Amino acid sequence: TGPYAAEGKDGKALHAVAFAPEQANAPGVKWVRCPPPPSRDKPWDINLNATNLRGDNRAAYLRTTVFSPKKQDVQLQVGSDDGVKVWLNGKLVHNNNASRPDIAGEDKVKVSLDEGWNTLMLKVCNGGGDWGASARFRTEQNEKIEGLKVKAE
Repeated sequence: TGPYAAEGKDGKALHAVAFAPEQANAPGVKWVRCPPPPSRDKPWDINLNATNLRGDNRAAYLRTTVFSPKKQDVQLQVGSDDGVKVWLNGKLVHNNNASRPDIAGEDKVKVSLDEGWNTLMLKVCNGGGDWGASARFRTEQNEKIEGLKVKAE
């Protein structure tokens, strides 16, 4: 959903602005599907400049649901161009107000998936140029998690 902007604020300043998707029961948030990732080998990689959200000094939110066959501690690997905030099941689990290219897995965060469906939401801020994000779950030993399923909402 997005894009979100605030007059006089650049991408780094937008990182601190809590737009509607961050607010509980926010009315009027319209979610749309992102186009498929550019590479089928990297389904976790989203190019926001390939959407109608593109532009400088703006923020967008990405949301998906992830099924875990059991409650388990995992590693969330996140990349972003530029800053990123990450919520898992409504709890902020990662915050990096960076100016950088999207390098998959650059940030690694230990999180716990609940048994069943979990909601993952990212806020990605863009100052200018390329804009995207990547996120995936791996075991703490950086291996594939058996039984994990992802469903776009």
